[in-house]
Amino acid sequence: MYSWQSAGDWWDGVALVLQSLGHISNKWALYEEAEGYFLRALKICEKNPGKDPYILADTLHNLGALYFRGFSENEKAENYFKRALELEEDVYGAESDEMKETVKDYAALLRLIGRTEDAAKLESQDKKN
Repeated sequence: MYSWQSAGDWWDGVALVLQSLGHISNKWALYEEAEGYFLRALKICEKNPGKDPYILADTLHNLGALYFRGFSENEKAENYFKRALELEEDVYGAESDEMKETVKDYAALLRLIGRTEDAAKLESQDKKN
């Protein structure tokens, strides 16, 4: 029997499956399960840096959104959104839909916690790109 730890070259497929399971769990409001799937996908991606940065960027965004909307753990959400934005700019480009989605979610978080100026600044930077 294989585990994600011994996946070798299969790691990206395993991470993608875990991410898909996280999405399904999240849609059914099974937030603890979604968290587990996303965190396992993140661990795989971090153990294989540079192999497929798209999966890592998506996983970081998904964790940010989950901690923001599912758990209201705003500090964790902010950390994941920041990491996702840094990577998404390199991976997808500043004008990508992926990056715009992360900016939108991160700005919503900033507004919720009363940092409206930071949200506006983030959104204005996004519009310049």
